[in-house]
Amino acid sequence: MRLKESQEEVDQLSERLREVQERAEATGTKLKKALYEKEEVRQKSRDIMGDMLSKMKGEAELRKQCERELELLKLKLSLPQSKGANSSDDKTSSDAELFNIKESQITKLRGEVASAQREAAALREEADRLRRRNLEQGVCHRNLCRGFQAREDEMESRLGDKNLMVDALGRQKEHARQSLQAVAERLCELLVDLDEGTDPRRFLAPGPHDPPYHHLGPPPPGG
Repeated sequence: MRLKESQEEVDQLSERLREVQERAEATGTKLKKALYEKEEVRQKSRDIMGDMLSKMKGEAELRKQCERELELLKLKLSLPQSKGANSSDDKTSSDAELFNIKESQITKLRGEVASAQREAAALREEADRLRRRNLEQGVCHRNLCRGFQAREDEMESRLGDKNLMVDALGRQKEHARQSLQAVAERLCELLVDLDEGTDPRRFLAPGPHDPPYHHLGPPPPGG
């Protein structure tokens, strides 16, 4: 009975261990998916940051070029006009118009650079938020895995103890079976001796200094 109960408990522990292993595998699959999504977000963030940096670099170079041209125009406008040279009103008007265009371009570029900087800051905040979330998910998964591992180790230990108990009970059962078989064989021999009229008291061994059957008294008639 105890052997049967122990075997049933072993089966229950094996089933629970299998369920824990399945849950651990499912959690591992979720972790792989989360890591894949994390890598996708990281790559996307890198691509966006690279585009923004490239754009900002191009805008900065264009801005420097416009500022140089603006400085040249300012310098040109500040120079005194020589008589007899090409300093007509049309030329002055054209230079002033060009000056205003460059000034407008520089203002526009400054606005675009500021907008790009704000967008880059927003992207950095989003990347930081994703990193923090992934870190929290990683800590949670590690704790969950440690819990699963501890439960799995405990169940394996209990399963091992139950297996040892089952083995011990099996050995006890075999020993009892052998003992019962020996008793049955002796009983069969006793029955045979009784049928043949042999004194069954010969199974009771005398002391080391006693003659056969002396300690039991005289044998019965016909012995």
